[in-house]
Amino acid sequence: MPFCNVKPSEVSHLQNVAKKQGANDVATADYTVLVVENMMKRYVEGRSSVCGSKGTDKSTNSLSPSWFDAVKADEARMMRTFPYPSLFLHPLPLEMSEHPDTPSPLLLATQTATPVGDDSNAEDAPRREYREMVVLDGGASEMVTVLQGECGLAVVSPRCRSTGPRSVYLLSPDATSCTIVACRVGLHSHLRERLVATTEEMTESGDGALAWRCCETFTAAMGHLDCAQGVAEVLYEMHWEAALPAWFHAALRDGDGAVGECGEVGAALDLLERLRRIAQTTTTATTTTESSDFDTPMLVAEWFVVGGVRSREKTLPVLTAVLSTLFAAEEQDDGGANLPGGKRCILKPSFHLSEVLDGKESDGADADLVRIEHRLREDGVCFWSLNTVLRQWEMGRAGELYSCPASLGLLVDVGGGCCWPATVQPGTRNYPLAALRNALMQPGYRWTCPLEREGTLRVRRGVATARAASYFGLQPVPPTESVCDISLAAYVAAFLRRCEEGGETEEERASVSLPILVRRGVWEKMENIRMLDDLPDNFFLMASTTPHCEPSDFAALGRQRLGVMSEFCVDDVFEEGTVGILV
Repeated sequence: MPFCNVKPSEVSHLQNVAKKQGANDVATADYTVLVVENMMKRYVEGRSSVCGSKGTDKSTNSLSPSWFDAVKADEARMMRTFPYPSLFLHPLPLEMSEHPDTPSPLLLATQTATPVGDDSNAEDAPRREYREMVVLDGGASEMVTVLQGECGLAVVSPRCRSTGPRSVYLLSPDATSCTIVACRVGLHSHLRERLVATTEEMTESGDGALAWRCCETFTAAMGHLDCAQGVAEVLYEMHWEAALPAWFHAALRDGDGAVGECGEVGAALDLLERLRRIAQTTTTATTTTESSDFDTPMLVAEWFVVGGVRSREKTLPVLTAVLSTLFAAEEQDDGGANLPGGKRCILKPSFHLSEVLDGKESDGADADLVRIEHRLREDGVCFWSLNTVLRQWEMGRAGELYSCPASLGLLVDVGGGCCWPATVQPGTRNYPLAALRNALMQPGYRWTCPLEREGTLRVRRGVATARAASYFGLQPVPPTESVCDISLAAYVAAFLRRCEEGGETEEERASVSLPILVRRGVWEKMENIRMLDDLPDNFFLMASTTPHCEPSDFAALGRQRLGVMSEFCVDDVFEEGTVGILV
């Protein structure tokens, strides 16, 4: 089955609904919401039994209603005034939650901003029935920001016993009809528990240091999906070409980034075998062979799906592509998704290291076979009806209500695992090369890191001309250092080095930005464009699929995009013979 926390019968029924003659994509989306609600109920029941909480009418430790409150209110009302209950928007009480209620204060906007569509200050506005979006400073250096049509990667792997390791977050904002999908990879919780117990007994040994570092190593890939075409390929790349191989690159990293004479696959095999052996030494291990059972998953991939209002025309094509890919059967008679290497299933329960790290087809032997479990995060799912609220629009028809997202974005703590509904405060979108990346929005998905199968890429460390460098606020690069080669392994090493630079305190480390690869794009230079400030905001809203719920600086972003396209041609920014710009 695709996910360990979704019942096989639910998956089978969902697949039958999708294949049923005359069925439409709305039925598939609605049934998926039902599957997700059942999954969340089972999770809440499990947390209740562990924490001894029966749920109350009010959450004593949280300002927002709990999931218990939302379910009760949902059952009691004939008319829905808030989105379907989800653990993403209706969190459990803090005493039952596995994660913090808020992210690091360093991420938050310095000034309090009212989220888009928020009417809580109006005198006649109803009380919020779900958790508000976290309002973020778009220029916070701890965040790797994934924009519309982009896919990105973030890595956490602190040095041995380092104090105060830098937090790293993945953010994708402004998803109205788009769908955001993230995949987070780390050691399986059962293995981590045994290794953590072992490290407490082996604090000074090399094995203890290795186990601690691997337990703290996590990678996460995220995609902001705005087009149904290519979704299956992107989801495959997120897991098998980015997050999963990046985990091994991070876990195997030594002082100079080398992996030794045995190669990446041999080093990865040695690492996993060593972790199995260390886990067996813990005093909490059972007397059975569970800790060394090769059928037990070594790794876990957690999946998050957020974004997309209930809109048949705009949201459904992308959302259906995501759901049909994630809940696909392992072997599809009808051909299934056209994935790289002829593969048909993304959520495979096992893989060969040679396929993931070498890109070679396995010879059928199980020597390098590794088990992995896939989990759909109960508190990281919020799409379709789960993410839709009805609001009026000042530019719309009188009395008509429009579907608006309860959350515009997804923020994931790569190391800690928590996720939050999030938005960016207008005027703070100071992420690397923001103006250029907004101008590159075009059909197809763009990776802001190398992929494993791409091997080594030739990149430039800055834009092609001094005028463009000044425009985008980049420091000039000496000619001898202007071009370099980079692979996924080298990118992971550079990412982790940046995480360690900047000083001893979290504030000092936060001043060092994380690397990003902006791939070469194309556009026609716009000549004789009229003054951008003279263009009305409505002009830019016409290009939106959901003009009634765009952020307040949507028109400003449109002006910025046209400004880049009118100021520069492609050759002013990118250099021939290179994949893009590594900042």
